[in-house]
Amino acid sequence: MKGNKWRSEWLSLLIMATPFLVYLWLAPSLPPKIPAHYSFTSHGLVVDRYSAPLTNLLSIFPAMLLLWALFTFLQRGMYTQLISLPQFFRAKYGIKIAVLSLLAAIPVLEMLRAANIIPHGTGEKSNYWMVGIVLLLANALVFAVFKIGQRSISNTAIHYKYYNILWVGSHVVMSAGPLCAIFAPDLFNIEKLIPQLMLVFLAVMGNLLYSVKPNSMLGIRTPWTFSSEVVWRKTHHLGGVLLFAGGLTGFVLSLFLAASSTKYLFISIVLITTLIPVFYSWYLYRQQVNS
Repeated sequence: MKGNKWRSEWLSLLIMATPFLVYLWLAPSLPPKIPAHYSFTSHGLVVDRYSAPLTNLLSIFPAMLLLWALFTFLQRGMYTQLISLPQFFRAKYGIKIAVLSLLAAIPVLEMLRAANIIPHGTGEKSNYWMVGIVLLLANALVFAVFKIGQRSISNTAIHYKYYNILWVGSHVVMSAGPLCAIFAPDLFNIEKLIPQLMLVFLAVMGNLLYSVKPNSMLGIRTPWTFSSEVVWRKTHHLGGVLLFAGGLTGFVLSLFLAASSTKYLFISIVLITTLIPVFYSWYLYRQQVNS
């Protein structure tokens, strides 16, 4: 059985190799440099960095490799010793395939565009079609993740109503910023709006995940929270409070900060509200062991 599971990794490896195979196919018709990064500005979506096609691939590949290793560890590492759910392996495998497919699709689309295999327009808003495709793929990823999770989480772990709120909220947060940039760029500061939406969603998550029960998909899943229901409950009580307070406080502060500072505020709050509960779960676990 274990051998069969490892042989199933051929699909992940094929997905990670696909951008390089497309590059070998299109190399003769690719320009010396292609878009490598986009930014939302008052002039619409603009390319703010170019790089050689192969350099672009090599910059994305480490992220794919890291995510592949992380998800494989979650499938086969210590968590399989802590969770005996039959759907656990399938759920993590499906999410891994979806995430890798999204990351691989972005450079493939860019190369197809640069080689004129797929059409693209001109002008300052000519990059919006790329946003639309990536947004569609990203929402498909979110849908797949939550759909897989729906099959793995019982109604006793988190009420389906709350689960669906997180599901819909993820789509809204992911889509609202780019859509506002496309259809109403003069009404919103997009650089500020996107982290503000994420901060509000953090507060919503904290409120809903406050009392989530042990499960394989949602929550603060560390070896220490899985070791004891008491550690899980206390960790999530603290984590829920921190997420709610951090998201709400961050949103209020963002109203008075410059747009360039808002993203750093968001990153700081995410790190604080993530690391403190993780260390707290370890502390509670050590207390239990010592007692």
